Amino acid sequence: TSKFDVFGNKFAHDIFLQKYSMNQTETWADTCERVVQAVCGQLLDSKEKAKILKFMKERKFIPGGRYLYSAGRSFHQVNNCFLYRAEDTREDWASLMQDLHRSCSLAVELELIIQISDPRAHRSSELAAFVQDQSLLWRW
Repeated sequence: TSKFDVFGNKFAHDIFLQKYSMNQTETWADTCERVVQAVCGQLLDSKEKAKILKFMKERKFIPGGRYLYSAGRSFHQVNNCFLYRAEDTREDWASLMQDLHRSCSLAVELELIIQISDPRAHRSSELAAFVQDQSLLWRW
């Protein structure tokens, strides 16, 4: 490899190091391995992962910048919208509220849709009585 790794010039190499390389020390090959392992690690067999890794290293396939930056990091936000679901229990509603609270600091769009078609069939009678066969949409 050249002094600019796989990049043709210093400008491109510097952008890669600043925006996508973990700790500004990762090479392109290291980034490819991190992304493939984080995204495909438990979903694909080693043969399929090796194909994807080869295409990435050759720059025939390049995931979006969010994946190049975030995949494999301890806080890996690759999407800017979230969909949450909760069962009709107090514990799940509390967990949902915690998730929503945490998500509010991420500069994302949140949509929470609550749809109860038959309030008598649900355990949270107070919520069911409040909803009364209506759908609610909260947007932050």
